[in-house]
Amino acid sequence: MYISDINYYKKQARILTLISLFTLVFSIIYEIYSHNVFSVYMVYAPLIPLILGTFVYYIIYFINKKIKLKTININIHNSIILSLTLFSIFKGVLDIYGTTNSLIVYYLYFMIILIILNIIIFTINKKR
Repeated sequence: MYISDINYYKKQARILTLISLFTLVFSIIYEIYSHNVFSVYMVYAPLIPLILGTFVYYIIYFINKKIKLKTININIHNSIILSLTLFSIFKGVLDIYGTTNSLIVYYLYFMIILIILNIIIFTINKKR
């Protein structure tokens, strides 16, 4: 199924704006109670859904209204945004706490797999 309703992109942009605001409030509250310890990952975590989500969907909405994406492409794109945001928050929490975790690299592996999968599905659908 192709998403041809242009208001769907606007709705996705608004949802990701709310997610970005929630992430901003979360990171501010977390860093207030972190005893003046800051993490770059925590500070810039709200920018991930804002730039990769809101701006991308508004560009599709305003610039090219004839773009047709499949639902799976949009879902994978949103999953990439989610995994990168969670990676940034989790890495920020670990930095503030002053420790490391070997499992955090799996967020990046998962994100790379999703990016490759999204590109493959998008190119297959463009050829049809």
